[in-house]
Amino acid sequence: QGREALRGVDMMKERRVVTLPLPYAIYQGDNEITELSIVEPRFSDYKAYGFIANGENINMDAMFDLARKCTGLPPSTIDQLESPEITKVISVLTGFFEPSDESTTHSS
Repeated sequence: QGREALRGVDMMKERRVVTLPLPYAIYQGDNEITELSIVEPRFSDYKAYGFIANGENINMDAMFDLARKCTGLPPSTIDQLESPEITKVISVLTGFFEPSDESTTHSS
């Protein structure tokens, strides 16, 4: 029964994926990448990398590690992003804190 309950938890909700088109290509070896697929982090990911934001301050080391984890790309590839795209990645990662439409609940 315990394993079945755990399987149910894993299948409760698919993680959201945001596709971020890039205005230029970045490279993973010879592989050209023109868009990033950013997978919604789990709580364990946030715990592993620490706070990504504290008020108005962004922890860039934690954000970099979380971006790497959520895109599946190595540091050498993530390092190729320029400031505007880094800002977009940060926006996507912090945006995952907003509830998705199907998970939003209202109380009276």
